Amino acid sequence: MECMQNNKEISNTLMLGNGFSRAIYKDTPDWRELFNTAGCPSVEIENYTYLYELCLLGNNRSDNQFKYKLMDKIKDYVRISNIKIIVKGLDEFGELLRNHNVKDIITTNYDKGIEDILCEKNGYVEQWSDNYGRDLGEKIYSIRRHTTLQKDSHNIRLWKIHGDVDNIASISLGFDQYCGALSKMDSYIKGKYKSSSGLECLNPISQKCHDNEFDNRSWIELFFNSNLYIAGFGLSFSEIDIWWLLNKRMRLIKQGVPINNKIVFLYSDYDKEKSDFDEKIVMLKEFGVEYERIDVDEYFIQSIFENIS
Repeated sequence: MECMQNNKEISNTLMLGNGFSRAIYKDTPDWRELFNTAGCPSVEIENYTYLYELCLLGNNRSDNQFKYKLMDKIKDYVRISNIKIIVKGLDEFGELLRNHNVKDIITTNYDKGIEDILCEKNGYVEQWSDNYGRDLGEKIYSIRRHTTLQKDSHNIRLWKIHGDVDNIASISLGFDQYCGALSKMDSYIKGKYKSSSGLECLNPISQKCHDNEFDNRSWIELFFNSNLYIAGFGLSFSEIDIWWLLNKRMRLIKQGVPINNKIVFLYSDYDKEKSDFDEKIVMLKEFGVEYERIDVDEYFIQSIFENIS
């Protein structure tokens, strides 16, 4: 089964992280708080991948035992009944997506917060057909994993690139999962991707960019063929998969591959307080990523879309 479809239109994509949930839902913890409540040792380490490995070693737990405990904590915080009253525009979120030609949302969040906002507050419905809807072929990694949400003629593909709370095995936290995912991403970029179900994507991303022909099977392509706006995602250096992809994109640009989309990092004062922020900006400049400051306040939703051109 070979994948190849035309994709001539350049659309917009949102990439949302845990900062989005913390802005929308009351008392949503950051990673260190979440790990501490799950019984992790209190150490001065912000990198959650390292924290995760320390937790496993210190508590002598299996991956899935600890993941179940963490996911239960996340479910407690991120739910419609826990939305902050102060945040405006949640019931306009779907309309804003449509009006700004946003067709995809990438998220590192495992929770169902984005689905709840779109379905419960904006009238979107999950699609379950084989042609579009959920790609259920992946059990562990999330190269193709997505859900399609639809309202009238507007479809949004939601890509949970670090896994889904409904599938514990897919949750990416430790070194093993990240390294395995990077291997899959590398195969997709090089045009050597094959799935156990028989799906083959054998055109390298450089050729896809030259031909402006994309198979639309993975969120990876959105870093090359859509305008990507990153919000509520701190871009920690622990997110090695994202930094690897940004670096790969710039390498191809330097080689003359026609890549015409733009990537914009929307940061907040919370992000600026991080010790690695200045280093991050240096790397983003080198990787051709634009950056703009936004406020995380009652107008957070509107501020995101004001930056989408």
